[in-house]
Amino acid sequence: MERANATGVRTPGVPGRSGGRAKRGRPAVFSRERLVETLAASLLEDPGATLTIARAAQAAGCSVMSIYRFFTDRDDLAAALIRYIMRESRSRVVPGDPWQARIRAWMLTVHEQSRRYPSVFQLAASGESPAWVTETVFLAAILREAGLSDDQDLADAIYLIATTSLSQAMLRAAHHDSPTPSLYSVVAQLSPEEASEAAALVPYFAAMGDRATDLVISSVLVAVEGIVAGQRVVTERS
Repeated sequence: MERANATGVRTPGVPGRSGGRAKRGRPAVFSRERLVETLAASLLEDPGATLTIARAAQAAGCSVMSIYRFFTDRDDLAAALIRYIMRESRSRVVPGDPWQARIRAWMLTVHEQSRRYPSVFQLAASGESPAWVTETVFLAAILREAGLSDDQDLADAIYLIATTSLSQAMLRAAHHDSPTPSLYSVVAQLSPEEASEAAALVPYFAAMGDRATDLVISSVLVAVEGIVAGQRVVTERS
């Protein structure tokens, strides 16, 4: 295609400029891992965003159908996202540490990551997604080193650790880890005896903060130690 210049001479058109064909860029290359990384970065920038297939497509700049090429549904996407989030945080779980220290580190990681990705952990803890199952193998390896070999005892310990951690994460994600002012207004509606009891306790609840997380983790570890000790007693008797 030619066009006239200022002197009236016709010259070939230049691709990519006005009057010529725009040069096409390379099509975006997607993969399961790349989509998860992109979505994680997007949710980190906007923690309040809901995790959906449409959100993943928007973050990656692709169609919804492109997402379905790599993920069967939202649960599959959430499970992959949890694996990615937890994998980058396992560095604080030191292999040579006592098993209690490693379980504590894992639970603290869940707690801290729930602050960064509230919508992901809220979904995983709500019962709508089996995403927490992705971490059971990691926890099982630690607990087997602790001496748990019975599958039932192992499942009990993992269930206690995982569901307690994710429940706390859901509370944190929903910003319900400390009482709101409305909690105090309820005290005024109680009977004098009940109000007196509640009024004495509510300030302590309000002051919990991060201490609540340590309290929950320590209690879970005591319970798991009981499961480990119980199996050892049975093993020694058999």
